[in-house]
Amino acid sequence: MTEFDAHSDLMGLLTRAARDHHAATGGPDPEWAEWYGEHLINDVNRVLNTELSAAELAEWLTSADRRYREKQLEESWPEAYALWLLEDIG
Repeated sequence: MTEFDAHSDLMGLLTRAARDHHAATGGPDPEWAEWYGEHLINDVNRVLNTELSAAELAEWLTSADRRYREKQLEESWPEAYALWLLEDIG
C-alpha cells in the first residue's frame, strides 16, 4: 500500500467513524475518543500495519484533536488526522 493509499483509506475510515458516531450518540460525547478508538482500532492497525490498543489510539486521537484546534487548519480534520497518523504511527 502506498502512502497515498494509506492516507486515503485513513481519511475514509475517520469520515465513516464520524458519521457512525453521530448516528450512535446524536450529539456531544465527552467519551468520543474512546468510542472512536474502539470503532477504528482494527482498521487503523491494518492500514498502518501496527498493533496499537484501542486505548492508545484514543489517547492519540485526543492529542490530535488538541493539535488540530490549536493550529486552526483549513484542511478537514479527517485529512489532517490521516496525515498525522501516518507521520506519528505509520
